[in-house]
Amino acid sequence: SPVPVFEHLQVERGGLAEAALASEGSLVSVGNDAGRPVTATWITRTGSLEPLDSQQRLYRGLPSLSPSGERLAFTVGTGTESDIWIYDLAQHVSSRLALRGQNQDPVWMVDGQRIIYSGQAPDAESSLFVARADGVGSPERITHDRLRTETPTSVSPDGQFVVVTKNGVTTGNDILMRPLSSDRKPQPFLATPFNEGRAVFSPDGRWVAYTSDETGSGNVYVRPFPGPGGKWVVSASESTDRNLPLLIGWRRDGKELYYSEPTAGATVMAASVETNGEAFTAQPPHALFTAPPNVTVYPVATRDGSRFVAFLAAESVAPTRPLDLTLNWVEELKRLVPATR
Repeated sequence: SPVPVFEHLQVERGGLAEAALASEGSLVSVGNDAGRPVTATWITRTGSLEPLDSQQRLYRGLPSLSPSGERLAFTVGTGTESDIWIYDLAQHVSSRLALRGQNQDPVWMVDGQRIIYSGQAPDAESSLFVARADGVGSPERITHDRLRTETPTSVSPDGQFVVVTKNGVTTGNDILMRPLSSDRKPQPFLATPFNEGRAVFSPDGRWVAYTSDETGSGNVYVRPFPGPGGKWVVSASESTDRNLPLLIGWRRDGKELYYSEPTAGATVMAASVETNGEAFTAQPPHALFTAPPNVTVYPVATRDGSRFVAFLAAESVAPTRPLDLTLNWVEELKRLVPATR
């Protein structure tokens, strides 16, 4: 039976544990401190804050607006336990889906009645699930992969595909298209030695915007879907940290792309785009605003692009996570899990 060998370890999306093992057997790791509760808020194109939800929560990851713009799906929890919540923007009420374990990364399906998310199955496998947003019925499990987590980021407008990020066996983070019908076998969209991810369908479903660190820094690119075709660069050396891929969003009319780093105080950029047949044109991006130092903005915009979802912390001082050193960890591992013959 499984034996716990480490507790309170910070694990990022995709199953990446923040730990390093020394040659003599000691382990240094980052603890999964939950951080500070923050408040969801709107932020306008000029950087003004407007009320959204007054409840403080331990938000995690990216929120997702329903196709109608009337409900917001988000994740609340720590590194080991997390739940998906639905917030009704008109009624100002929130509800937690009755899920167990670690569930995150909700993305709305095109019918506005269901969400797809990454969750933990009873057998401890990380899988993709589809669940009704009103909590009726049981979630439907649609993937089985014990080794590599799939992170959903967008659903095609026709509801036929969900685009996911997954760590490749011999490549970095790759972008896959998983059909939502038939055999649901994933189809590679972009798999290179570099890290690609955060892919988002355009509102008409003909284009996919994504991030890549192929130049050594994070940039935003656009490719045609389903392809083949070239690629267009939207940003230019915006993120110098490969561990902080840019977040991307489209305006609902497909005429504008937004992106920003997933950090407090980041600048939200916008680029006007035009499509004509198989041709894609992006104007030079410009800054919309720089968020206050205690506000993290997500390029999840209202239908007209006038407001974005953001998380507001009470203080501008960033929370710290404990750094733990475990001496002779390998010997402790041998004791916990004796070798069998």
